[in-house]
Amino acid sequence: AVSPHSCTSDQLAAILFSSGSTGPAKGVEYRHGVFAAQVQALQQMFQFEPGQVDMPGFPLFALFSVALGLTCVLPDLQPSRPASAEPTRLIRSILDWQVNNLQGSPAIWEKLGRYCLDYGIELPSVRRVITFGAPISLKFLETWNKLLAGRGEVYTPYGATEVLPISLISGQEVLGDTAEGTRAGKGTCVGRAVPGVQVRILKVYDRPLPEWQEDEFLPPGEVGEIVVSAEQVTWAYHQDAAATEASKIRQGDRIWHRMGDLGYLDEKGRLWIVGR
Repeated sequence: AVSPHSCTSDQLAAILFSSGSTGPAKGVEYRHGVFAAQVQALQQMFQFEPGQVDMPGFPLFALFSVALGLTCVLPDLQPSRPASAEPTRLIRSILDWQVNNLQGSPAIWEKLGRYCLDYGIELPSVRRVITFGAPISLKFLETWNKLLAGRGEVYTPYGATEVLPISLISGQEVLGDTAEGTRAGKGTCVGRAVPGVQVRILKVYDRPLPEWQEDEFLPPGEVGEIVVSAEQVTWAYHQDAAATEASKIRQGDRIWHRMGDLGYLDEKGRLWIVGR
């Protein structure tokens, strides 16, 4: 018998690269404790149960599916070109395997949702549509609200390679409450911080803040840079001390990550994004 390899939460587990969509891609150091915290956060957010069937549109997230005890069905698509997904192939897999959770780029599920509505196709097993990696439109939410017909919900987690997940909002809350603010130019609401995550708003300036300074942070309602602290916050970029210094704030043994996104907290404690 082979004994499991023992490791500590602070040991390096992987190096994941950021997308490069807002600058040069950087290698983000993932420690074992970060992965463990992510799995725990996802379980608390969605109450996954062993035996449920997951379809991850982004292959890397199949690792989370397995860690959560879910059966994983890999969709028949090209991950680097999600918008090219063929709806009929996805539908066949969802129906054949009775998939409960769809997750991945909105480009995949937007195309699938339109096809299902146009041709009157139902997906009775689906309970969750979890989108990430790009903003979703109100039209997307309306489409899936019709398709799910009260059996399930659309969810949009907010986060980045450096820290994920941070906050969560449901399509129902967007359509019923925050959409009006978005139309009025108040930004995009990404919901409340998930359990274990703290969000603060930092005054906007372009220099490192190595140590925590309370007077540099803003009250609810004021726009600034979003900063986050949680067990799932990564500590450093691989072999890039300058990028690490620019994006991390130390508060004793605690690490805060500067998201580079501008936003504010509303009177209900929800986070809104207004730009980069």
